[in-house]
Parts: sequence; C-alpha cells; structure tokens
Amino acid sequence: MADLRSGADALPQVPRVAMSAQSLATDVSRKGSAIGQTQVAQNKSLPPEEWTGAAADAASSEIQKLGEKTVKLSEAFPPASTALNTWADAVNSTISSVTDLQKEWDEAVSTYNKAVEDAEAQYKAKDPGFLSGLLYGDRDQYMAPGSPLPHSRSEERQEAINAAETALTSSQTDIHNRYVTALNKLDDSAQTAANDINNARRNIVSDTAGSGGRTSVGAALFPAQDMPYTSSAATWEDAQKIAPEIAEALAKEPMSIEDLKAFNEKYGHYLSNPFYATALAQHVSMDDIYKAAITASDAGYRADPSNPNSASYVFNRNLGSLMVMATGGSNLSTEMWHTQKAFDMLSGVLVGKDGATVSEIVQTKLEDLQATGRNTYPVQKLPSGATEVSLQGYDIFGQLAGYAGRVNTSLVLGPEFYDNPNQAKSVFTDMVEWDYETHGSSRARQLTVGPQFNSLIPMDGSEKDQHHLDSLQGILELSDTPDRMTSDEISLPREVEDRRLEALRNALDRDVTLQREEDSSATSMNTTRYLTGSRGYAEMGESAFFDGGEALGDMLNDAARPSEKPVFEPSPSDYPLGADDPAFKHEYERFVSDQKRARIAQNLLLGYQDGLDHDERLLDKGEDRFGHANAKTRSWIGTILAPRVDDLAAILDTARSDGTPATGNQVGLHGHAQMNLDNDTIKRMFASNGLFTDLAHDQPTLVSGGSSPDPSHWQYAGGRRPALQALQTAAWTGYRYRLGELINGTDETSTNFTANVSNNTSGWRMLIEGLDQAPARAEIPHHDQIEARNKLIRGFIDFGMSKVPATGTMQEAIMAAVGQGKDSIYDKYLSTDMTAQELTKAINDRAEETTKFNMAVEGAFVDSDNWVNSAGMTKQQLLDQFIHDKGYGLGVSPGMTVENMTPAQREGLIDYLKKETPGGSMSALKDLEDASDIDKSVRAHFWEACEAAAKAHH
Repeated sequence: MADLRSGADALPQVPRVAMSAQSLATDVSRKGSAIGQTQVAQNKSLPPEEWTGAAADAASSEIQKLGEKTVKLSEAFPPASTALNTWADAVNSTISSVTDLQKEWDEAVSTYNKAVEDAEAQYKAKDPGFLSGLLYGDRDQYMAPGSPLPHSRSEERQEAINAAETALTSSQTDIHNRYVTALNKLDDSAQTAANDINNARRNIVSDTAGSGGRTSVGAALFPAQDMPYTSSAATWEDAQKIAPEIAEALAKEPMSIEDLKAFNEKYGHYLSNPFYATALAQHVSMDDIYKAAITASDAGYRADPSNPNSASYVFNRNLGSLMVMATGGSNLSTEMWHTQKAFDMLSGVLVGKDGATVSEIVQTKLEDLQATGRNTYPVQKLPSGATEVSLQGYDIFGQLAGYAGRVNTSLVLGPEFYDNPNQAKSVFTDMVEWDYETHGSSRARQLTVGPQFNSLIPMDGSEKDQHHLDSLQGILELSDTPDRMTSDEISLPREVEDRRLEALRNALDRDVTLQREEDSSATSMNTTRYLTGSRGYAEMGESAFFDGGEALGDMLNDAARPSEKPVFEPSPSDYPLGADDPAFKHEYERFVSDQKRARIAQNLLLGYQDGLDHDERLLDKGEDRFGHANAKTRSWIGTILAPRVDDLAAILDTARSDGTPATGNQVGLHGHAQMNLDNDTIKRMFASNGLFTDLAHDQPTLVSGGSSPDPSHWQYAGGRRPALQALQTAAWTGYRYRLGELINGTDETSTNFTANVSNNTSGWRMLIEGLDQAPARAEIPHHDQIEARNKLIRGFIDFGMSKVPATGTMQEAIMAAVGQGKDSIYDKYLSTDMTAQELTKAINDRAEETTKFNMAVEGAFVDSDNWVNSAGMTKQQLLDQFIHDKGYGLGVSPGMTVENMTPAQREGLIDYLKKETPGGSMSALKDLEDASDIDKSVRAHFWEACEAAAKAHH
C-alpha cells in the first residue's frame, strides 16, 4: 500500500541541536581557557612568596600540584569542545540531508498521485455508452484495440495505478534507506563525539567517578597522595553525600545473597575508608550494624554456609572494618595509607552532619559501642528447635573487627578506644572486664562445640575457630603497630601511632575491676598482669588466649619497648617557666611514658609467673602446663626483655644481698625507666620452676642460616630468636658494654680500679650465670649444644665490639646484638680478611680456652683507652712495649692498632698484659679476671635462696 504521508511526517527531521552544541562547545572552550589562565595554573612552578615554615612548605607544594592539576584539567576542555563542534557540524549536515530526502519523498508521492489521476481520466475517457451495455450486457467492457476479446477499462485503470504504486514504493525504499544511513552516520558521529569527550575526561577521572556526580569527580580529581588538603575536602564532601545511601542499603531486611554481593561491590570499599566510615557513623548505630551482620549471616547460610568467601562473610568483614574506622581507627593498607594520612592531617577541621566534628563523631560512636556492648542479640540456630544461641554486642564487635584485622593486618584501633578522657572507663578496659564477667574464652570454646548456629565469620572446624570467636583476642590483633609503619615502603608521620601507643600504655598500665555474678566482692589487678597470667583458662594453668599469646606478646612488645632516646626526670626549677615551661612538659611526658613502658614489662613478668604458679603440674618432658599453653607469650618475653637486661642486672644486684628493692621505676644508669621487682619475686623467677627456667623450653625450629657461622643469619620459625638466647645475647652485650664504661671511666689505682669494676658488674654476672643455668634446670635435652651456640654468639659479639667499640647507648648495642636494631652488629662490624670458617674457629678456640667472664673482661680492657697498670704507663706506651717484645713473633708491626689485629695477635696481646713485662709494669687485667670470680660463692648461695623462695611460696 502506498505511503502517502508527507516527507516531514515519514522522515522526521533530527532535533535542531547544532546551535546548542556549538554554544556548549564555546562555553567549554571558554572555561578550559579560563582554567588554564588562572594564577595557580600560570604559576604552577613558582612557590608562593613571603611564606616560610614547614606548614608553608607543605601548602606550597600542594598549591603547585594544584596548578599542575589545573593545567591538566584545562587541557581536557579543547578536545571536548572540538568534539562538540564536530558533532554540531554533523547535525547541520544531517539536517540538510534529511530536508533533501523529505523533498524527494514529497516528489515521489506527487508523481504517484499524478499517475493515479491520469488513470482515472483514461478510465472516464473510454466510456462505451448505453448501446454497449445493451449489446454486451456490461458497459465497462469494450474491445481493446487489436484484441479479439472485449477488455475491461477497470482492469486497465488498476494496472496503471499498480504500476504507479510500484514505482512509488521503490523510490520511497531508496529514500528511506538513505535516510537511515544519514541517521546512522549521525549516530556514529555522536558516539565519536562522546568517545572523544569521555577520553578527555578519562585523563582526569575514571568512569566510576564520572558517573558518581560532582562530589565523586572532586574526590577522584584530587588524589590524597598528591594533594591531601584538597583531597580531604573533596572526599569528605562526597562522603557526606553518599553516607545516607549506604545507611539505607545496610538497613534492608531481609537480605538475599544477591543483595549482599551488590552491596559489597558498590559500597564495600567505602567502609574501610576513614572519610566515608566516619561520615557513615552518623547515620548508623552499633545496633544497626549488629542486626545487619546477623541478617547477612542468615542470607549466607541459605546460600552456601561452607564457602569462606561467601558474600555474607565479606559483608561482615566490611562491617568489621567500618566499626574499627568509625571508632577512630586507622587503615594503613597499601590501597589506603595515603588517604589515611590525608584524613589524619585534616580531620581536625572536618565538620559532618549537624555541625559535628570528627572527634565528636568518634566519641559518640565509642559511647554507642560501650552502651550496646552487653546487649543480647539472638542468632539463627541450627537446626530449628535447637538451644537458642545469643551473642552480645561486644561478641559481634570483637569477632567482626578481629576478622577484618586478620585479613587487613594494617588495620588498627584508635587511641580513644584505649584511653578516653571523656569516658569514665575506656571501651578497652570495659571489654576486658566484660570478658572476665562472661567467661569470654570459655564461651568462645563453647560456641565451637555447642549448638550449631549461623556464624558471622568463616569457620572451618579447626582449633582456630575458637581463636576467631574469642572477641578479646580479636581486639588484641588490632592493637599492635602495623608492620608497614616500620617498613621502608611507606613514610608515615609517627605522631598518630605514638599517640595510639601512649593511649594503649595507659590502658595496659591501669587496673581492671574483676567481678562475676557469683563473686561476693570485686578484685583489682593490673591489666597487663591479668591478660598475661590470669585471663581465661590461664587461671587454671592453661592458655590465656587460644593463639598461645602471639597477639598479646606482639602488642606488649610495642607498648613496653623503651624510648629510643634516653630519658631523665626533669625538675621544674631547671626551666625558665617552671612546670608550665613547654620544654619541661615535653621531657616530663617522655619520662612518665618510659615509666609506663617499664611497668608494662614488669607486669608481663609478674603475670607470667602467676600463670606458672596457678598449677604446678608438669607435662611429660618437664615443661610447665601454663608455659606450654602460652608458648608464644614465652617467646615474646625474650624479645621484650632483651632491651631491659640492665634492669634485671640491677634487680639481681640488690637481691643477692637482700638489699632494699628499688621502687618508682626511676631512670637507671643507661637512660630509661627501670622495672622494679622485689627480692622474693626475682628469686622465684630464677628458681627451677620459675619464669627464666621456663624460657629454656622456647626452642623454635631453625629454618635457615644454620650452616652459617654468623649468628645474624640464623632464622627461626616465627621470626624470633629463642627467648633464652635473646636474653643471653643481650645480657652478654650489656655486661661487655658496662665493663667498657667502668674501665674507661676511672684512672684510680689498680686496687680501687679493680674493686670498682667488679662491684659494679656483680649483678651482670649473676644474670648471665642464672640464664646460662636455665637449660640444665629445665632438664632440656642436649643443653650442651645450646651452650656451644651461646659461646659462639658471645665470641662474635666480643670480636665485633673489638673491631668498632660501641659508641652509642647500651640499648643500641644490645638491640644490634639481638637483631632488633637498625644495623646488625655482625654485618656492620665483622669485616675481616679471615674466611668465615677461620673466624669461627678462632672464636670457638677463644671461647673454649677462656673462662666465661674473663672473655668479656679481657675484651673490654684491651678495647678501652685506659690500660691501668702499676707503672703508670699510657696505653700507647704499653702497646709499643708489646710490639717491641712480642711483635716480631706474632707479625705485629710498629704502628699497628689493636683494632687491626688478628684474633691470634689479639690473644698474644692479652696474654702479655696479664703477665709482668720486662719493663716491670703490671696491668690491672689479671686482677680484673681474678675479681670476676670473687663473688662465685655469693652466686651459689643466691641460687639456693631462689629454690627456697619458690618452695616457701607454694
């Protein structure tokens, strides 16, 4: 059937948007040019003038980067403008083409109409009249010219019309095809323009950000690593916009597994971002989060309860991250640390809903967490009809936060979680007390063996399940310093972490109140001491935590480590403004902090000894049940105590004569606050059933480096040296260092000199002997091998310190020796022409031929600058005399220094100094060696007193 519509109706004209596109192109070009002409873009390489200081440097850097961003942004406008103009040209061209096609269409219709009119006219012209009808009975029939039969003039008319219609259809089909082609070409032009515009935009922000609106574009346009100030403002604005949307999605009930997958994909990454998590905290309560977690677990069970990667578990892990971040935590992961750094820098000036500051938002969320901590939340039980299972708010918080922390080990809780001046009791302290009230570790174990329920986190049926369901355990795993903080990979300001650690120290240093419903009265105990030796099953001589104390030890190691720089107790009178002087306040805060560190370390020892005392039963191999169950805590003790061996030496020096123990954790000789232990306690710790004996059972597997003679290459399972080895190494290094201090620090006569050195190192000898006897007291098989390895370590320390005598603090020397310092004493100092095997043999020979304490005495004396002798000769005079008398035979040439001598030459020098020389001089070295064993009987009596103290206690 012919299409007789007009061309305008049959071939609609494209919208006349060319002028709009051209106008927009002009506007885009103008804005791009304007952006490019801004001062910040024009002067991107010039720092602002008349502005100095660190803050000015940081801001200037960001202004310059903003200039670079602005230039880059301006460069995206010309391609977009060109694309719009090209599109406008294409629109105009298509309009013209469509207009021509419409005309062709109208002409084709007109031609058709004319053909129909002509056919009608021919029909009428061939009317045969009345006679034809009478003769033939049909007035439409006539004799067609040349035809023997009559022909219908109607048929002829129809044939003409049919021919016209065929011509019209053919013409219209051709016109329509060209119309479609023109529109398709215009579509292609539109797509090309869109692609060009998008490509220009993609150089600035991603598709995701581009589709998120203005705030998302702003957040993406200014990355935190380059522009923390600008990024913070843009990201915070976007967070305010999207937070209500996330809150609404969290509140959905019920949820299907598809809902959870969609949420994780769209919103999951926001929940570990400090900006978005903090903004979201104003729109969801802890109660909302707990209910969402339970709803998700139900959906997960219906879909696939055995899949550890189920969307429900990922959803709950995201909620765990949200709760950590919303309560002031930090995320230092690879993907987030730049953003976290920017947030920390600007959080003080960000304002959220209803004018709330970030600190106010965090405070509100901490109060919410504490208020809901003991609320009960029923969990879907399996099978239906089984005993009802309920979790409390703290259960859910600890399980989900701990789960998030295990997956992201760079996630940590915030300082206010541990110590909050706006709360009578911090959440951390409240959780510890709640854990005691509710038998936390026992309930965690019951959850793995009791009625089945929809777990909020993955469970695999292993022993780790009870570890993961222990909420307090989860909190400890979020409390140590992230390893990335100390790596070379990132550079983060220490201020935030230092503030967090100080808050943690406050929490660990205070007492907790312990009372259960069945208790008639409450008791108090230091938090560190309780967590170490009385928490959970520890009060029955078993594990305090299901991981054996790994997370606890890691946390305590960070909290108890002595200050890097020496401290002192300042006096207000030494400062111009007295107690109000900023310098005084700074030094006093450092002093008080170091005291807390010392108390945490001493309470770790007290708590561990408590654990050993709870149950005297031993395992088959003589190992204490508590020590075995808390093997990781035991391992950490060596690491934590190594920098504090001078504390132990001072404590033992007092205890050997039953003197008055020091109190108040005052600063010791080497610049840090010291641990304090009473005489009875230190004796029990060195008894056969005491802490230091138990440390001998820490024997991790040597996984690599065993064939190396260099102890620094020995790598043990777990990454830590055996606890006793760490302490023995530290004690020997400290003793060697202290000898050097004393020998160099006096020029008195030989007799007074010897007494001074001997008397002031008696505690060190007591410590070294007590540690050395531990493997035998513990009846460790093959303890002779431990002794041999210990000798090799001491030989390396002695040789290393002889090459470059320690010039730093004792703590620095100890940390280097035990492998906790910035440099290994071995790698740094043991450069020698001897092969490793030759050096090892020389060290072993010296260790075998020299009594234990004499090796340190000889090394310290020879390396000192003060070779006290009866003739009053200087060190150089004695050295010259040695070279003259013995140098030729030993290959020692004039001018050679002690540091450059081989071990054999050094032994020759030591032997020479211990004997009277031909010149008649006698050094104090022999007297020092004799004095090192003068208190041998005192030490023997002390070890007997240790056993008596332990027996009396039990």
